[in-house]
Amino acid sequence: MLPEPCRSADSPCSGAKAGSYSYDARGNVTSNGLIGFQYDDNARLRCAKCGSADQITYDYDSLGMRLAAPRAARRSTKPTPAAATC
Repeated sequence: MLPEPCRSADSPCSGAKAGSYSYDARGNVTSNGLIGFQYDDNARLRCAKCGSADQITYDYDSLGMRLAAPRAARRSTKPTPAAATC
């Protein structure tokens, strides 16, 4: 079940919204109804939002530890130094 988004300050944030999940033969989530996921032969997540302009890919080190997502895929809510005001 996917959470129901808050519509306004007047409406409570409760309840649930039905979602549609898909899984591969290993039990990995391949879709949550909104986003697609792909895995490698070792069941490691390789991409999220696969095939879209917002695709995020993941790489792993020699120990199988996931490395940071590429910088272009990361998003920050912090203001840039030029935009910061005092």
